[in-house]
Amino acid sequence: MKTLTSVALISLFSLNLIFIGCGEKKDDTQTKKEDKTATQNQTQQQTQQTQSNATAPKIGKVWESVQKKNEELNKTIETKKLAGVHEIAFSIRDLVKTLPAQSTGLAADKKASLDTYVKEVSEQAELLDKYGDDNDLKNTTATYATFIKTLDSIKSLYPSESFQ
Repeated sequence: MKTLTSVALISLFSLNLIFIGCGEKKDDTQTKKEDKTATQNQTQQQTQQTQSNATAPKIGKVWESVQKKNEELNKTIETKKLAGVHEIAFSIRDLVKTLPAQSTGLAADKKASLDTYVKEVSEQAELLDKYGDDNDLKNTTATYATFIKTLDSIKSLYPSESFQ
């Protein structure tokens, strides 16, 4: 009887070790799979970031010119020399019109927004010309405020890497 009890206890103990041991291996295997999946996800994210940085449109020089001309336009309006508004506004418009061709890395929805904003800048430049020629400070100032907002909207379409 003692032998039978001993064999039964040893068998139960052995089975316990087998099941406990297998459970740990299963957890280790599952953890390794999770680690591998996490590593793959991180690699994919890094690749996507690198690709987005590499494909970000480079408009830094054009945008710098737009900003300089915009500062010049602001000073012209502040000093009430409205006869000179049209030349600067059209210069900015012409610079902005070059952006779609330089924006191949921009997402389709942002590209569509850019096209809309480029049209708005053209319309606003025409109005600035008209109001400037009429020496209409009130409408020139109001249109210029809208013009600035449109330029800000254009800038917001691009990632910061685009301006380097």
